[in-house]
Amino acid sequence: MADYSQKWHDGSFNSNIDNSNNTEGIAAIVSKLDSLGRDMKKLKENVYAIQVGFSDDERQETKREEVSTAVATLNTTT
Repeated sequence: MADYSQKWHDGSFNSNIDNSNNTEGIAAIVSKLDSLGRDMKKLKENVYAIQVGFSDDERQETKREEVSTAVATLNTTT
């Protein structure tokens, strides 16, 4: 451990890591995190929409459909 520590501090430690591979790996991770962030935003929006319910326009459309269905049902039974 002391040998490793000494080499690290004096700069003679060689980790055999290719910097270009590191850069590409970091870029891939950042890209995945960005994608995950977008997915999380969409998920939060969907959860919020479920919690709040339909928008006013959607509620009105649903009511219109329910009324149309009820009227059609009454017309077929009379």
